[in-house]
Amino acid sequence: MGEVPFSGANTRQYIALSKAKFIYSKGALFYMALIKYKAELDQKNYKTRANKVKRKIYLKNIKKISFQISHHRTFPAVVRSRSKSLTEIDRYKRSIC
Repeated sequence: MGEVPFSGANTRQYIALSKAKFIYSKGALFYMALIKYKAELDQKNYKTRANKVKRKIYLKNIKKISFQISHHRTFPAVVRSRSKSLTEIDRYKRSIC
């Protein structure tokens, strides 16, 4: 903080100024930490919301595909399971048309 001047009045003034600077810097650090914490929290919430939206879209697509299968619409290529061979799927498509 520099050297303390020798006269009494200046010393008191200097100490008061030093305390004010210290309190200000302490407050500034606190608010900087608070802002950083808030930003991290917002980022975490954003990721959580994004994941929820992704899950919702994924579930919506699964429901749509299962609805198509149950209502005998064209068999989507996405649902080709390992258990069914390609020829079985083609036969299924032909039987629907």
